[in-house]
Amino acid sequence: MVRQATIAQRYPLSAAPTVSEGDSATFDVSLSNASTTATTVTLTLAGESATAGTDFTSTEVTITYQDGTTQTVAVNGDGTFDVAIPAGDT
Repeated sequence: MVRQATIAQRYPLSAAPTVSEGDSATFDVSLSNASTTATTVTLTLAGESATAGTDFTSTEVTITYQDGTTQTVAVNGDGTFDVAIPAGDT
């Protein structure tokens, strides 16, 4: 069986907050256009100088947008990382 893979786009975070060692940072992720139904997006965190499991809690974050829904993902204050957004999503 042949499966077609969709390559994700890779974006460095443009709003890099200053965080003290051991503290957590918060990032807002929003849809560029409102959706009339629940919308699920899976983001992949890729470490540069940051290490998965040490500097951030997981490598995949799934967000389901519904009215007023938010989700928090802890990112510790050392290292840098990119967020990969699935192709076709912005």
